Amino acid sequence: MQLNDTTQAKVRNIIATWLDVDFDEVLPNKRIMADLCGDSLDCVEIIMAMEDEFDILLQEPLEDTDDPTVQELFDMLAKARN
Repeated sequence: MQLNDTTQAKVRNIIATWLDVDFDEVLPNKRIMADLCGDSLDCVEIIMAMEDEFDILLQEPLEDTDDPTVQELFDMLAKARN
């Protein structure tokens, strides 16, 4: 299942706001730490903000990747919604 454009925009906005970067920089192939200058705590906080925004529990651990891409966060949300 893929997220619709509105939902992707909400996730991108959460990331942009949290990391204080321009919305247009938050693209699916960008990594949270390497490309958008976040850190591991930012990744956790972004996931928590996504959980609050979408009233959902994201149970997939981030240990699978030390530096998730925006697309991986989209996929995590899509999987939790199924």
